[in-house]
Amino acid sequence: MTKNDFLSQLNFIIKEAKRMVSESPKVDVVSELAISIVEGFFYSNLISNFRRNLTRENLNEFKITKNDVTNIEKEFKTIFKRCNQTIKGGSNEGEIDTKVYQEFTEKLNDINKNAYNLLLEIEKIMGISSCRKSILQFKKEVKSLGKELKLPELLFE
Repeated sequence: MTKNDFLSQLNFIIKEAKRMVSESPKVDVVSELAISIVEGFFYSNLISNFRRNLTRENLNEFKITKNDVTNIEKEFKTIFKRCNQTIKGGSNEGEIDTKVYQEFTEKLNDINKNAYNLLLEIEKIMGISSCRKSILQFKKEVKSLGKELKLPELLFE
């Protein structure tokens, strides 16, 4: 998958999230849910792509040992499971967001610099900076979307 393909898929998710929010009442919880879904999709896919790219070829290129992979699988077992839940569930059940991704990258960098370098390469291939710009723009726009709630007038006697 190229960075254009990934950005295109992300923009499709963003478009659908905007449509969902536009058709809903204008309440913070709806826009927060939409943001959660978009971030969850993006960061779960980044982490899942990292895991899928722990292939023999990449292990050799980035000087990652099989023992390193075992340690990575053990260390990040929970986050890998959360990412799968998010991707397969079509919602952000795993609660993956910018903060979780940042914590993942920092911890990966601490425990294995070579694996972290592989992640950086995956980020570059997936076009992380363009995707983050799209997500930031979406976060700004989504706050203004939604239908204003009109409450009926209450009659007091």
